[in-house]
Amino acid sequence: MEEKKITFSSKSVSNSNSNSQTTTFLGNGGEKLTVIDNGKRISAQVDGKEVGYLTYEVDVVDDVKTLRFGYILVTKAYQSKKLSSLMLALFALNALNLGIMVVVVGHPDPGLKGYWTAMGFDYLGAQKKQWLYLKSNYKEEDLPSVTDVVVTEASASTLTLLSWAQKSYRAYWTPT
Repeated sequence: MEEKKITFSSKSVSNSNSNSQTTTFLGNGGEKLTVIDNGKRISAQVDGKEVGYLTYEVDVVDDVKTLRFGYILVTKAYQSKKLSSLMLALFALNALNLGIMVVVVGHPDPGLKGYWTAMGFDYLGAQKKQWLYLKSNYKEEDLPSVTDVVVTEASASTLTLLSWAQKSYRAYWTPT
């Protein structure tokens, strides 16, 4: 499998709070999307109006850095336009730029287990790990089945997430 280098042209923009990275994309519908990343939040805007965002932070546990995303929201009008994939690609690129090879999602929606797995998050492994923790602290009769455990976090390889996100968002968005 041939590996492709991924880059987006971006420019630094100063605002009163921090330096932000701004990247633009053209959608299949002709819309121009501006994505602004301030180091904690990726904001997607069309015509100056926010149509989606993703929040994230660097997390350090036992001297290991991960990039954790917290919330992702896409307005109804953009939910079928691969916007979440584009923001996740930029999130993964941020992780790579920081030398972080593992990304984490907190409290992934159990109803979207297949979606998390498709992105590369080890949802099933996270369930088993959490179940083993519960097993060591609770009576057998109080334990849920492994598949009923609600995951508090799941991790993925940064490269796996980036690969999935690229394939997805490219169906709609082109960097300009």
